[in-house]
Amino acid sequence: NINFPFSWDNEKYSIEAIVKLKKDLYDINNNLFAHNQTEIKISDEVLQCKVSTNDNYGFIKFLLLLDDEIEIINIKTSVNLKELLNVKKN
Repeated sequence: NINFPFSWDNEKYSIEAIVKLKKDLYDINNNLFAHNQTEIKISDEVLQCKVSTNDNYGFIKFLLLLDDEIEIINIKTSVNLKELLNVKKN
């Protein structure tokens, strides 16, 4: 028997953000992108949590969909979000 090292604990994420939004909105839309959720605080049905992800396009879709309903408190990213949002018209 050999223990297989299988863990995402040490994975480096391209985006780490602390977001604040209504818990119900998060519950409905959290499947839009693959992510880990930590540092969870819930107060008066408002969720504040840290999300870590490598699903850059899914995270952007999540942000755009919840644009008026989400507050980004802090964001650290190794990708250029403006470049990902740039849509070229032909």
